[in-house]
Amino acid sequence: QFGQLFVSRTVGVCELVKFLYKDGEGSSRSNRVDFFTLERFITQMEDTVRLKRMPSSRTFPKKQRVDFSYFRDQLFPQIKSKDNTMDPLVVWTQIRSFIKGSIEAVLLGRPLHLKEYLDLEAFGKERCRLPKDLRRKAYEIYSKYEAEMRRRQMWDDADRVMDILARCNLTQLKPLSGCISDEFGDRDYDKVYVDEIQDCTQAETSLFFLAAGLQVQSLFLAGDPAQAVVEGVDFRFEEVRSIVYKLSQGKETLERPMKLFVNYRSHTGILRCASAVIEKLCSAYPGSARVLPPDLGYSQGPRPAYYMTNGTNSVELRTILTNNERLVVLCLDENNRRAALSESDGMVLGIREAKGLEFTDVVVLDFFSGIPSSDQRVWKTLLTADDQQIIQSSWSPQVETQLKLLYTAITRSCNRLIFVETHNSVAGSAFFSWLQANELAEPLIFEEDNAEEVSGQIMTGDEWRARGIDCAVSAEGPSAISLLQSAVQCFKKAKDSKLFLRASVELKLKEMIQRWKSRNVDKRLNLSEEKEAVELMEKLLTQQL
Repeated sequence: QFGQLFVSRTVGVCELVKFLYKDGEGSSRSNRVDFFTLERFITQMEDTVRLKRMPSSRTFPKKQRVDFSYFRDQLFPQIKSKDNTMDPLVVWTQIRSFIKGSIEAVLLGRPLHLKEYLDLEAFGKERCRLPKDLRRKAYEIYSKYEAEMRRRQMWDDADRVMDILARCNLTQLKPLSGCISDEFGDRDYDKVYVDEIQDCTQAETSLFFLAAGLQVQSLFLAGDPAQAVVEGVDFRFEEVRSIVYKLSQGKETLERPMKLFVNYRSHTGILRCASAVIEKLCSAYPGSARVLPPDLGYSQGPRPAYYMTNGTNSVELRTILTNNERLVVLCLDENNRRAALSESDGMVLGIREAKGLEFTDVVVLDFFSGIPSSDQRVWKTLLTADDQQIIQSSWSPQVETQLKLLYTAITRSCNRLIFVETHNSVAGSAFFSWLQANELAEPLIFEEDNAEEVSGQIMTGDEWRARGIDCAVSAEGPSAISLLQSAVQCFKKAKDSKLFLRASVELKLKEMIQRWKSRNVDKRLNLSEEKEAVELMEKLLTQQL
């Protein structure tokens, strides 16, 4: 039997590829294909290693997981010294990508010691952009971070991945021979396809090598470093080749990456704007993304538009967001998303949620007014300075991620792209001036007689149904409730009562779980809560959920 695996960090991309595969070729007894999110893949590898090697002495309860937000807000203020002015994102990246997540740490089976981390032969300036003197300060914070995590009995993603790899003893190059276990026996995958590889550390990438039975030619990795928006991941394709070479003890090599220059999603009007953002990224943060020729659009199209309105309750904003049923609103963060939901009748997503997806028309809403005040002036200087000034300046590390998020948002659009800001901001004004000066976009002229021309398109019931299904199948993790809310609205517009009811029941279940998670575990349910649970269970059974 031929076993294949597709992995993507984004639920939506995973479900889309699964749908396309089943719609095209289909599976059979002789052709097994698994479609996993990165989280599910890591869980699967944990189970495989536990069965094939030895059980772990550690457990990883979700409630005790440290992510970047927790590190930045809860731990970093306590562990950094008063004279240490390093940014928390810089330190987090050093911990996640180098000290605990590098291939050197994987082969050692432990985090790097200070001397190993300072080794410029292993971590030269092209690989690790942090100067040697600042690495010492970063390692000092890392040491305190580890001590505080042990005290609180907490863990991070690097701990979990290292726990799996350490039990595999990769230096002996023994395949797991157990990633698939069915009636055909135990074996590893014949082919492993990974999308969004730019969001994976070297340690996480090593897991894919294991899943492929240590067969290098069985791996197919795809990604775009300019869309690396996961905090703490410093990715270069050169490092993927290094992983293969070092894991195989110099016996295997990986071909140089194939570069794709023709963009079949977005037209030239959108791509010119996207390329200009990439130029700023590469100038301000050398090494953050590979410098490649600009994408070539497969078709011509209009330049993006930009518009400044007065507040979220303006008539103009309401018209833009409601008259076009194909339009999707993308927001920088959760606060912007909640505000946009009250104004838009369509889909509203965070930019990270939208990765890997594409939409006919896109509004990027309040991206710049949502940027922290500490980064506003940095953006203004970035957009007004020439390349030489940019290279000589020191930039906020968050702006690098913001540039990549902006690029990701721009390239979600297939047809029409509009930047809308509802509040004045230093960064927003500078961005609009930059767009106009470089003829990358045009101002949206809003008049009553052209409102329909701006955004007056109607979607069919089938289109609403398809969008609703996309939202429903992607409804996992922190965004599950918001995506199910969008799905319910889509099915309502499609007048599909069956799917509307099904999504409504699923939404009610998610809301109930979220509400009950916050209650005291020792407190018993009252009569009304018990009744609500019983009624919901009846609906779940009726809908075969």
